Amino acid sequence: MVLSHVYLVRHGQAGSRAAYDALSETGRRQAALLGRWFAAEGIRFHRAFTGMLNRQRATADTVQSAYSDACDLTFPEPQPHPAWNEFDLDAVYASLAPVLRERDEAFRLEHDAMLAEIDAAKHQHSASIHRRWTACDVQIVRAWVSGDYPCTGESWLEFQNRVASGRSVWDHCAPDENVVIFTSATPIGIWCALAEGAAGLAQDTSSDRRAMRLAGTLLNASFTTIQSAADVRLLTFNNVPHLENPELRTQR
Repeated sequence: MVLSHVYLVRHGQAGSRAAYDALSETGRRQAALLGRWFAAEGIRFHRAFTGMLNRQRATADTVQSAYSDACDLTFPEPQPHPAWNEFDLDAVYASLAPVLRERDEAFRLEHDAMLAEIDAAKHQHSASIHRRWTACDVQIVRAWVSGDYPCTGESWLEFQNRVASGRSVWDHCAPDENVVIFTSATPIGIWCALAEGAAGLAQDTSSDRRAMRLAGTLLNASFTTIQSAADVRLLTFNNVPHLENPELRTQR
């Protein structure tokens, strides 16, 4: 039996920290190269979905346009679906940074230094601060995932459950259909962890670490493939054959 193949595409490189929910020029180039590569490989997609975020939808639109220009195959119109949104890092920061600043002097000093660096580089989109995870970023996300501090908005467990509900977009596909989903790093990390047999979506620290570790390695405009049947199987991970230039292999 031929099973459905699901292509999970991470969005292209985003903008600066002040305007992260948009594609940079590099991000648009990465997405266009992916669309042309899909066309050159003759991969036919039967359904396409995208998260609701601007950077996800712009990636989908750019891939669709490049694919359609490069071959005679029809690329399905990407349908927006909120299950595939990334978590809101700005909201997590707004909720947890004041708590960590009050309780951890080292975090407060690191956070002040990070904010100063962001302010100094706000008009320089290629600046390092916009293209790397800082120690503060890591500490904030770990605090959110742990659930040790009260946080307004979506919790880590709620986020995982939302992402898992995204399976509905391919559950009723025919066995031989290809589905492409334009999303972000953490949803892909969660689905890879599930496909590898992580222990459900309970508050299991090994599952949490696996999902975040996988998400942290994903390149912009990479694609990961899973096979869907009664179970989900991870087939390939973090593929970038379309990004032959190492300078285009970015992570943030």
